[in-house]
Amino acid sequence: MDIKVRGLRKEIVACIDEKAKSKGKSRNEYLVEYLENNFYYADKLKEIEDRYKFMYEKMLKIIEINTLTLNKFCEENLLDINEEE
Repeated sequence: MDIKVRGLRKEIVACIDEKAKSKGKSRNEYLVEYLENNFYYADKLKEIEDRYKFMYEKMLKIIEINTLTLNKFCEENLLDINEEE
């Protein structure tokens, strides 16, 4: 399928051409590969980022609960975990 893009600044086209040349590809080959990879990986990255955020928030809550539990235990058993020996 073909797509036309109009109105790109000359500097952007020159940058695309430079990157394509450095990879030994035509402008079209470079853009096809770039677009296919970035659209695919952008979705995957968002999915991973969402899972990471969920796990981070879950772990933060667990750490907060553990800290409260440890402080309560130390208080009930007259322990000072900040005390140097």
